[in-house]
Amino acid sequence: MKRKQQQVVQKVTGTNDSNKSTNTTTTITQQDNPTINIKKRKKQIEQLEEQELENQEMKFVAFFRGINIGGRNIIKNDSLCKLFKSTINNCTFVKGHLQSGNILFKINNKNKNIDIDSLITEIEIEITKKLKEEHKIETTTFIRSLNDLQNIIKKSSSFINIKNSQLEEEEKQEKKDSKYFITFLSNKIEMTNDFIIKRKKKDNMIWYNLSEIDIFSKSLNENDKYGSPNNIIEKELNVIGTTRYLNVIEKIVTLLK
Repeated sequence: MKRKQQQVVQKVTGTNDSNKSTNTTTTITQQDNPTINIKKRKKQIEQLEEQELENQEMKFVAFFRGINIGGRNIIKNDSLCKLFKSTINNCTFVKGHLQSGNILFKINNKNKNIDIDSLITEIEIEITKKLKEEHKIETTTFIRSLNDLQNIIKKSSSFINIKNSQLEEEEKQEKKDSKYFITFLSNKIEMTNDFIIKRKKKDNMIWYNLSEIDIFSKSLNENDKYGSPNNIIEKELNVIGTTRYLNVIEKIVTLLK
């Protein structure tokens, strides 16, 4: 059986004059190499497997109350990440963001019928328990999915751009100079018909319902002072919460995508 030979056509034009340019054109035609094809196919399969894994991954963020604040409940992000990896089955990615207790993580979802809410509750309980047992840290864990956080940002944007006519006169003056917060709640609260659930004039705060477990706060500037929502919300609603700046949530969503 005759073996097909490589066909090489090479055309070279040039000159020895250093002041003139030299052009080289090379064209090569060869039989497909089986070894190269196998490697190429293997790479394609690996890429498809990576894409499939990405489609199966569920993305979450865990927020902790009172971590690394005022010299209390001190724990490094590396230790938190190790705790997540050892606690959560099929955890494919863990990363800390800032030192205030924000852990981004992904889970490979092999069960299409999984109950996300039940999974979140289970992880919250287990992580909180292990932090107490292994690190002597008493805290509360709040987990939200990537989709939850994207919806929070979208709804918050509508409240930031709310028409001035819907705010009281003294609040109109401060609208352009405000700070924005998201507070995550440990228990569900009753959703009100009016999107504004509380106004605390003495604390320069306006609150808006985002969901049964999330609140957007607008902190108004008065004499270069801003209100802080977490303690007020916990007291008013009788729930445990943890609060982050809205821009921190936006950064976390960008990192997790």
